[in-house]
Order: sequence, then C-alpha cells, then structure tokens
Amino acid sequence: TSTVAAVAARLRALVRATPLTAAAIAVAAAGIAVEAAADWQKSAAKAERPGRWVDSGLWSHARHPNYFGEMVVWWALMVAAVSGGGGGGG
Repeated sequence: TSTVAAVAARLRALVRATPLTAAAIAVAAAGIAVEAAADWQKSAAKAERPGRWVDSGLWSHARHPNYFGEMVVWWALMVAAVSGGGGGGG
C-alpha cells in the first residue's frame, strides 16, 4: 500500500506541475507516438517487402525515426525532472 500512496502523491504533484513540466510530458508523449508509428511502419513494410530497405512513411524522412522518438522521450523526461514542477521534495 505504500507504493500506491507514493504513486498517488506523485499524481497529485503532477496536477501542480509547471507549464514547462506539462509541456515536457506532452513532448514525451509525442516521442512515444513517433516511436510507435515508426515501429508499426517498419513492421508493415517488412511484411510487404521482406529483405528491402524501409523507405516510406517516417522512414523516408530519417534513417532511424524510432530511435529519434526514443531520444525525444528521454530528453523530455529530463526536462520534466529538472523543471522543478513535481513538488515532490519530501
């Protein structure tokens, strides 16, 4: 139950988040969406044309859009962590 209480406290703290924290969380969600879309597009392209390079969708704009989405998530979470909006000082 202490874990549930800790999660509840963190969720309450997010409600009081700064605009920067909220923006960082939104950017992290967008990064997850890019990562998921890139992985889905790659799977679909590989099923359609096995053994060929994926060069459609997000893959036509970047060599590794799934890794780009992953880095966006981690950078956004870092910004959220250091923005001071969590209110979880103890």
